[in-house]
Amino acid sequence: MPGSILVLVLVVVGIVFAALVVVLRPASVLGPPLFLIMAESTITITPDDPRVPAAFGPHCTPYRWLERRGALAADTDQDLAGVEGLLLQHFAVPATGFQWDGGDAVRAILLTTGMGWNLTSPVDGRVLATLARDGTNLTIGPTTYAPGTIWSLRFEYDVSTLRGFAHVVEDIIFQNRGVVPTHLTPPAACA
Repeated sequence: MPGSILVLVLVVVGIVFAALVVVLRPASVLGPPLFLIMAESTITITPDDPRVPAAFGPHCTPYRWLERRGALAADTDQDLAGVEGLLLQHFAVPATGFQWDGGDAVRAILLTTGMGWNLTSPVDGRVLATLARDGTNLTIGPTTYAPGTIWSLRFEYDVSTLRGFAHVVEDIIFQNRGVVPTHLTPPAACA
């Protein structure tokens, strides 16, 4: 009888300890601060051709902007070593005109130390603009944008399709968020 009481006490203590670990475990930990550019994009193709492939980001994006916290959330499985900046681009994708997997329509373009930083077309991968970081400023072409600045750019180009050429128009509204804190969070369940 005394042995079974001891086992019961140890089981109860173990359950309580496990529950405390789960309850008190932080939902996120701080990651490295990153230079962040947000982009809202509208893209169209003329004529509509739903067979034109486009890469609007992965099905489950590992990056999210936390507006209330003023921080970037990144899944803990993302390797941010050597990453100093991120362009987080959200697409308002039309219902027709592109073949895509129907994912989140959010893609991240990373600035890695010692590498170039290019905004590319989601349709054919061409470089639309070269981005240059200078502290908390972003330069595109001859223009520099300070933190808090909002601006827009339009890119137009032709792509080859099975039916010939189609004309793509991308209107992008950018915002320089400057350097923001990063919260590393466990990957969310993704359907």
